[in-house]
Amino acid sequence: MDPNLVYIWPRDAESVDYSRFVMVWPAFINSRVSIPKGRRISKEDGCLDPIVQEMSEVCQYYQLTHCIEPYKNYPRQPGYPGRVRVRLLDENGEPCNPDIPNKKVLMRKMGELIPRLQSRQIRIVQAQARIKAAQEAQAAAAAGGGSAKKKSTSKKKKKGKR
Repeated sequence: MDPNLVYIWPRDAESVDYSRFVMVWPAFINSRVSIPKGRRISKEDGCLDPIVQEMSEVCQYYQLTHCIEPYKNYPRQPGYPGRVRVRLLDENGEPCNPDIPNKKVLMRKMGELIPRLQSRQIRIVQAQARIKAAQEAQAAAAAGGGSAKKKSTSKKKKKGKR
């Protein structure tokens, strides 16, 4: 796991200087995150728990050059990896896509489109199935008597200094 790993889209844009791209972290559009923890748009405009791959799909839909850095961690949420760097302006300072003039509009579009993605719906169904299977396994273990250890009720005198 290399923390400096970068995936660039489109693939033929390997020589692009992506250090000048704007950064969009998943926390910026996550409606569960508070403003002090990093959310940048309203809860109504955001979406629940976006991931970097879904953000990348939205950028591909709008034909925006972007790169994914999957192992970068947002400082305010260290357990939530990944960020996307997006090229919004060309060399002349004009928007690359007239529908996306700035970062705020891009984040709102992401919050609008990510819940509709087919890949997201599949991911949510699979996650719900895993949760249900874990609950059923836990219920079966509890119903089967399980191997619960009993606590000792005898009180022993503790040894002091020797």
